[in-house]
Formats: sequence, C-alpha cells, structure tokens
Amino acid sequence: MAPGDACHECRKGQERSLGCRGGLPPPRRSRRSRRRHRGGGEKEDRISSLPDDLLLQILARLRSARAAALTGLLARRWRGLWTRLPELTFHNTTPDRLHAALAQAASPVLSLLEIRVSSHHTSEFTWAAPLLSTAARLAPKKLNIVIEHDWRHPYFAGAVQLPCFDRTISICLENLHMIDLRFALPPAGCFQALECLTLASCLIDLAALLPLCPHLRKLRICNSELDSLTVHSPFLEELDVKLERVKRIDILTPLLKKLKFFGRCDDLCCLMLTTNVDECSFTYSAPVVEELSWEYQSPASINWFGMDWLLDSLKLQPLQPLQHWPRDHILSLKVEIDVRLFTGMWTFEEAISSQIPVTRFSILKLDFICKGHVYGPMVLFLLGICTLIQTLELKLSQVENEECVVNCLCDQPNNWRSQNLSLTNLKEVDIQGFKGDDHEIDLLKVIFRSATMLERVTVKLSSKVSSRDRYIGIQSILEAHPSIECKIYRDSGACLVCNLRNASWSIGLEISRHSDTHFSILELEIVTEGYIYGAVVLHLLGLSTSIQRLEVKLSEVVDFEACSVNCPCDQPNNWRSQNVPLTHLKEVEIEDIKGEGHEIDLLKAILRNATMLERMTVKFSYVVSQSGSCCKRIQRVFKAYPSVECSFYL
Repeated sequence: MAPGDACHECRKGQERSLGCRGGLPPPRRSRRSRRRHRGGGEKEDRISSLPDDLLLQILARLRSARAAALTGLLARRWRGLWTRLPELTFHNTTPDRLHAALAQAASPVLSLLEIRVSSHHTSEFTWAAPLLSTAARLAPKKLNIVIEHDWRHPYFAGAVQLPCFDRTISICLENLHMIDLRFALPPAGCFQALECLTLASCLIDLAALLPLCPHLRKLRICNSELDSLTVHSPFLEELDVKLERVKRIDILTPLLKKLKFFGRCDDLCCLMLTTNVDECSFTYSAPVVEELSWEYQSPASINWFGMDWLLDSLKLQPLQPLQHWPRDHILSLKVEIDVRLFTGMWTFEEAISSQIPVTRFSILKLDFICKGHVYGPMVLFLLGICTLIQTLELKLSQVENEECVVNCLCDQPNNWRSQNLSLTNLKEVDIQGFKGDDHEIDLLKVIFRSATMLERVTVKLSSKVSSRDRYIGIQSILEAHPSIECKIYRDSGACLVCNLRNASWSIGLEISRHSDTHFSILELEIVTEGYIYGAVVLHLLGLSTSIQRLEVKLSEVVDFEACSVNCPCDQPNNWRSQNVPLTHLKEVEIEDIKGEGHEIDLLKAILRNATMLERMTVKFSYVVSQSGSCCKRIQRVFKAYPSVECSFYL
C-alpha cells in the first residue's frame, strides 16, 4: 500500500482516527538535523531483527492496515509484512487504493477484514461489486463493511451484487444513510460457513437468502424502511430485529432460543396508507425460545364510552428466572388520552392478542398519562383482558394544568365502581403517583373486592396533596382487609404506617426469613407522622429475645395533625400492659422523644420487662422545653427504677 493512499478528505479523517494516527509518516526533519542524525552513527535495530511472527503481532496491535503499511518507511525489514496480517482494517481509504491493497493481501488465513468507506466516495457505487468480489476471494472468517453517505451527493438507486462468501463465518453490512442500500443475491453458490449475519439499513431478499445459509445461527436486522419481515429458518438460534415501519411479521424458527424484537409503526404517512387492519399481521412460532424481549410501538386506540384512549407501546420481557415451563413474562403497556388527529390501526384487545408472541404473562405494568382524567374504568378494562396476571404495577403520570370537566366521558361507564372482576390470580398491587382522589379510592375498593387472593398492596403517594389526606382516604379500606399486607409511601420514599398490626406482622415476616434471627443490637428509625408507635416497638422487640441494645430514632413531619380517636395505631388495646421477655436487654437509647402520654407508657413497658436493663438514655425533641411537664413525668418514671442508670438530654 503506497503512502499516498487517500484523498484530501480521507486524509483528514485518518488524522482524526486514533487507529491510524500512530502510522502517519514522521514529520520532515530539516537538512541540518538530518545531517546531525547521520553523523551520530547508526544504532543496532533490535526490533527489526525479531522473527516475522513477532513483528506481525506488533503490527496487528496497530489495528490499521494503513498504519502497518507505513512502517515500511522506517526500515526495509518491515516492508510488505502488513500483507500477511491475519486482520486487515481499512478506514477512510479511496476505493481504488482499497482494490490495490486487497490485491496484495497474502495471509493464508484472514480472520478479519474490516472496511469503512468514506461518505464522499459513495455518490457512485461502481466500485462496490468489484470490492466485494475481491473480499470474497480473500475469504475472511469475519467481514465488516460500513458504508457512509453524504446527503449532498445523489444516492445510488440500484442494487449492489453480493458475491458468494462460502468460507466466511460472520458478515456485517452496515449502511449509515437514511435510505436503505439494496443488495442482489449471487447468481450461484451459497454461504456454506455463515453463522452470524448483520444487516443494518440494507435491503435483501431474506426469503431467498436464508435457504442459502444452512448453518446460520445468529441474525440481526436493523432497518428504517422495511415494512414486512419474513424469517423462516430451521436452524436459527438468535434473532435481533429493529424495524421502524413494520406492519407484517412472520417468524418461523423451531430452534430459536433468543429473540429481541423492537418494532415501530407510528409514522403518519405509513398509518394513512394502512386503512385496513388486515394489512397488518403478526405470525410467530418459536416453541423453545428461552430469552424473549419484545417491544412494539404502534398506536392502538379504543373509544371507551366516547373517550378516546391510546395505547402507545407494548413491551414484553421474560420473568427471570426461566427454569419453569410454560414461561411467564412481564407485559408493559403505555396508555394515555388520545389527542392525535388519527385513530390507531388496532383496538387494545387486538394489540395485546396479536402484536405479542405469547399470551401468558404474570406481571402487568401500566404506564398511564392521565392528564387529569379518571383512569379507573380503563385500568379495570385492561385487567379484564389480562385475567391471569399475579402482579399489577401501575405508574401514574399527570400533565400540569389539565383536568377533566364535569360529567367527563372518562368516568364511564357509570357502574364501573360496582363492577366485579375475576382477579383470582392477582396477589400483589403496586401503584406509584397516587393522589388519593375519590375515583382513585374507588379503584382500590374494586381491586380489593375482586382480587380474593390479594396478599400485598404498595402505594407510593404523589406530592400533590398533604400526607394526612393521603392516609385518611385509604384507612377505611385497610381496616376492612386486615389480612392484606399494605404499605404506603410518601413521594420522598418514607413509609407511612397505616395498619400497625399488619405492618408489624409484615416486618416480622421479613425478619424471620433470615437464617440468623439472633440480633444483639436493634436500630429503629421511625417516621411517626403523629401516630402512636409503642405497640410496634414492643412487637419488634419480641421477635428476637437476644437483643442487648435498642436504639430508636424518631422523626415527624411538622404539619402533621394528631391521630384520631380510636386510631388503629393504638392497637392492640392491651399493649401497655404486655409482658415481653426482654431478659437480655441492657441498654436503651431513644432520640427526639416528645414526652407524650403514649411515649411515657412505652418507657414504662420497657423498664418493667427488661429485668437486666443497665442504662437508658432519652434525648428530647427540640419542641420540648426544659420547664415542661414532660420532663417531670419522665423523672418520676426513672425514680421508680433506681437500679437503672437513667439520663435525659434536651
């Protein structure tokens, strides 16, 4: 390869390339410096005396055929060695120089041939077919060709003749132009050794190509114009597809183990041309697939009692691990109020039943963009379609300054609050962005009533309303279902304890799952939110009788009101007189105590039950004054136990 192997634009690209920069010719010395260099005498070139195998390893690390060729300018010993490299990489080289360089390649086994053609050379593709033929003659094990194209040049509208690579194991053809490049199949021969094929923005007749690849195992397709895909291969094991305007899919792969699919069909022109849903079809058969990721973005719409809802995307993921059969999956749907000027090609039922390759999924994730509207009827509608789910995850997103009007159609049908769905498999519900509005409370009631096997409900509240309002709305629901583990979180992530008996039971269950329940130190950080916490603390102390030190840190939101009369946080009624075996407890420290009546009762219960207690330290909250009655009450409690070293701090 001659040193002057690039045009001006290619030369600039080579200078920017890290792989080629090391092989650029050294800067020209002045005549005086050259004279001084010659006068110093020549030193022994120990590197050039190395055997050819070691020199080839040095050149291979340059990762550039051009840089390797330019080493011949330094010493005659290096000249021509690059032609025997097992890996050849050409970036920003003119097509005629590429032909000349490939003609000199003499490696008996070429493991990699990588070519990147600059954009300003792609206005005419007359060089492409001869270059591919030369590459086929070299029979590299791995072939990577990247073709750039400059939008300022006219694009090639014909088809590039693809030769037969009968000994190549992996082929990657990548076109970086927005318009796909067409390839024509070879008139004869087959790709006998091909195992991995990647086509990026390249159009080729797959139905005719796949039979020519009897050993193909991995296929990757990325295309922005292809509207239909047919993959019938008896031996294909991995398939990765990304299509931007797909309407028809036909996959028949009996040995496929890994499938990753992303499809989109939301282009307005594409939708206007597709007026009949029969023009869109999804056929899928891969009975032994083990890893499945399927996402399709296409507007499916439904007019629900006059309100237009839009299903933006469907995403299907495997539920790990996949040791059991039939395998379960996670179905994710993104739903919003339809404000577009056209309707989707499918209804929700058609989208879920026809656009995903499996019908069994145990987790349903719903991403709702509510825009201030009532979403309960649509959630129940989707639950009625997906009756086998075990977990529901509902994420609510609101749009600012939008709300529905009086008698809005989003609240239809009128009887949705009294519906009874068959949700016998539903065991867990997780809701994010819950505001506690009346229609949201009504949705919770329907879910509680319909899901007879429900075990756990987690609600993360929105920041739009006060924490007190968030709690009061769901308190009655929790009291009516004490067997269900319920957790309520603020938007900050802090947990609100709403059903203390049930919350204590669930915490105890989590602790009991650990193999070692013998703890010597118990640290509790409690966000009280104005509620009584003594019953919970005693319950947790009773879970492990080996606790020697108890540390309790209390925190509370300033604007919280006191809990109501007969609040469930004060249950059971006899917690103040409980006898808890605390025979190992020796030290207690409580921080930010306010000295209220129920807190004094907790101190009394601990002092009465911890017969071996040696030290108790109490740190008051900043709202407690030194002359307040709470200090005197605590002093009286401490005096009743003179054997315990008691101290308190303001």
